[in-house]
Amino acid sequence: MSRFAGWFVNLKVQNKILVGFAVVLLLMAIVAAVVITQAAIIADLNRETARTEEIRHESEMIGTALVDRTAAYRDYLLTGQEPALVAYRDADNRIRQAVVRAGELIRDSLQQARLDTIADFAQQWEQEVGSVGIALRAGDPLGPVSDTVTAFVRGGAGARGGERARIVVERFQERATVLSQNARFAMTDSLENIRWATLIGMLIAVILAIAVAVWIARTIAGPLTRAVDFAAGVAAGDLTQRLPDGGTDEIGNLGSTLNAMAG
Repeated sequence: MSRFAGWFVNLKVQNKILVGFAVVLLLMAIVAAVVITQAAIIADLNRETARTEEIRHESEMIGTALVDRTAAYRDYLLTGQEPALVAYRDADNRIRQAVVRAGELIRDSLQQARLDTIADFAQQWEQEVGSVGIALRAGDPLGPVSDTVTAFVRGGAGARGGERARIVVERFQERATVLSQNARFAMTDSLENIRWATLIGMLIAVILAIAVAVWIARTIAGPLTRAVDFAAGVAAGDLTQRLPDGGTDEIGNLGSTLNAMAG
């Protein structure tokens, strides 16, 4: 510290002022870097939150499509009408499309595993329940519900498969909610970090600026005052006084020159 003080004292006045402001500017740059870094983190978290919300939306689309497919399936079994079969196929396509879109968005391994389970259950239900029931009903689409179809429905395979898929969808949505909340909490923490970094940085910058200003003022104003008093004494005829060594800056050179003038 003493070495730095000696180095600072011997600097030219202009350089002293520049160094003082440079220190303050450096601190402000550090604070700005912290703020920019935290802002980038917030931007990433905001994108993560948006992506999680899209995943949740797709999971809701999957759940809605599962319900619609089951309703259309039952409607076709009861009526044998083509519109019900069209609605069934449309809902089945919506399930597949929503699964694909969600898969493109997912970054969480647990979410991906649950999405794969949903896709497997949906496909299994379509193969073991939907296609079988439709094939049975297609044998006599305009007639009453046959005993074979009734027995198949009463077997409960469709209800059990649909329930499994519904449970997995709910867990999928719960995980999406947790991830979204975590992103929001992290975003709040980053905002808090920005607030404190800005507050503390500004406070330190103000204190440091005052300290540097006082230090520069003392290293310049003090020697100048002594030089003025010395010049006044010389003008009054006192040639015995001497100024202390003030270093090699302009103020120190002034003191040396005045001492030489006094003899």
